[in-house]
Amino acid sequence: MSTTLKALFAGLGAWLVSFIMPVNRFLLFVTALVVADLITGIVAARKRSEKIRSDRMRGTVTKVAMYFIAILAARGMDVVFLIPKNLHLDLTWFIAAFIAVTEFKSVLENVEESTGVDLWTAVGRKLGKIFGKDG
Repeated sequence: MSTTLKALFAGLGAWLVSFIMPVNRFLLFVTALVVADLITGIVAARKRSEKIRSDRMRGTVTKVAMYFIAILAARGMDVVFLIPKNLHLDLTWFIAAFIAVTEFKSVLENVEESTGVDLWTAVGRKLGKIFGKDG
């Protein structure tokens, strides 16, 4: 491999790392939530006496890939359009947070189905009291 090609790949790798590192915690946490959703979903399915199907489990890989694409696309929007104009919106944070809340809610729904404990409603009521809303 030529020196020029090596330098090109090194530069591309460095750019990729610098692009992903600021959002790696989002990517890792979303992955952890999807795995938790998978595990709690399996437990809930067993409680319902449903057969565990590999095609449904393969969907987990697709889900993680789609979430990664969404988070990285948001990062691109931040870097290319928002940060240069000093627009402090942090689109990446909003997208990652929405995905995380969605997966978190799914985990809690699976826990409720498995244990009968409605954590989502309990948390909502507690937060309502903290923030002064009836819940």
